[in-house]
Amino acid sequence: MISKQKASNYDVVLCIDISRKHRPHNLFWASLGYFNDRHAPQNSTKLSQRPVDMLYQSSNCDARREQFAETVRRVFEAEKLRFEYSGKCTAGSSRRQFKLPEYKAELSTKLMISMSREQTSDSEALDEKLLLPIIHGAALPLYKGTGSRLAKELGYPMDAIINRANYASDGEAAKAAAKLAKDPKELDKRQRQVTGFKEPVGSVEGQAYVKRHNFSFPTKQVQVRVSNNRQHPIFLKHLTFLFEGRYTFTWGARADVLIDQCCW
Repeated sequence: MISKQKASNYDVVLCIDISRKHRPHNLFWASLGYFNDRHAPQNSTKLSQRPVDMLYQSSNCDARREQFAETVRRVFEAEKLRFEYSGKCTAGSSRRQFKLPEYKAELSTKLMISMSREQTSDSEALDEKLLLPIIHGAALPLYKGTGSRLAKELGYPMDAIINRANYASDGEAAKAAAKLAKDPKELDKRQRQVTGFKEPVGSVEGQAYVKRHNFSFPTKQVQVRVSNNRQHPIFLKHLTFLFEGRYTFTWGARADVLIDQCCW
């Protein structure tokens, strides 16, 4: 989320967090792509066969996050369902699951709370939180975030999960998740939909913008330089997608393309 004045310094701006209003015309949402090569384990057990009904994994114990997770816990426990936590945040639970090693499959849980870092209603953001349940054994997400539209554009099966945005309150979303946890046939059906998702890397809107403005290079071999020398592979992937594969992008000193960025 940057100002129009700042965005005007660049040909194309890619962000993981974009404003719903007053968005610069050359700014587009783009995936970080960190999870592009990580998918559900091939040997994922059926959700209906797993002992844990809901897992809460977080070490950022923000009061709003904890409140949502605690609402879910209370509903699940009232329905005699098993709620566990992993990480520093407990949501009031006394049942601790072993901490999950990063990206290692965890095949014990049916559903997993997936809360985006960004919760403000005036922005759209889609981070890795929606994909974490897939990696951790292909659990179904109970998703709370602002990235629903973006996820649909990526082809993510939002109808297969419990999306807080579709319910009037946290409690209603928690009740829907609890009902799903008790439905073996529906759990396994939705699991198949979610595990079929493969995250693409690239901004479709940005690609159309580049094509419309006829950005081009005199040679097929295009050298790329990054302002802080962090040569993350995702940059070249985004460039390849933006230009629809018409050019070969490589790191170089000539700087046919100069990428100015802060954190990636």
